[in-house]
Amino acid sequence: MEQTKLERMLVLVGEHFDTRNDPTQLDVDEAIVARLLNIHPATVVEFNEGDGPIMWLIVFPVSKSAMDGFLNGALNETQLFESAEQDKDYSCLYLCSVVMLEEYRGKGIAFDHTINSIKAIGGSFKIDSLFVWPFEDAGLSLAQKIANEAGLPLYVKQR
Repeated sequence: MEQTKLERMLVLVGEHFDTRNDPTQLDVDEAIVARLLNIHPATVVEFNEGDGPIMWLIVFPVSKSAMDGFLNGALNETQLFESAEQDKDYSCLYLCSVVMLEEYRGKGIAFDHTINSIKAIGGSFKIDSLFVWPFEDAGLSLAQKIANEAGLPLYVKQR
């Protein structure tokens, strides 16, 4: 029996992120999604064509000091998220993750939704920089295109 889109998305998450075995990565579950949405409704996006999700996107704002701490290794991803709930002096946006089914990649879906999230969050907070922790070259390339379109500097955490 063929896997549903949801099942395929869950497999992709498991293949690309080892959150169960790496406590430094943010382990996104329903409780984390609710907490993200409490920060801002545009932090979590699911794109669904009616028969299941084809893309999940997570971005969230943090303070400059939290971004700096994450980039220099003083904070892990889970601590970065926790700082976003505590320190609401938001000026930076973390491009946390995009998961998309292979056959939909390269069509601008992730780009468009990320730009929309940046605009929505930027309408609530003065965002002056973006940052990313890319797990693959395609993620870094997408982040660079997004930063160029948004007219914001992009900072990269090395793996």
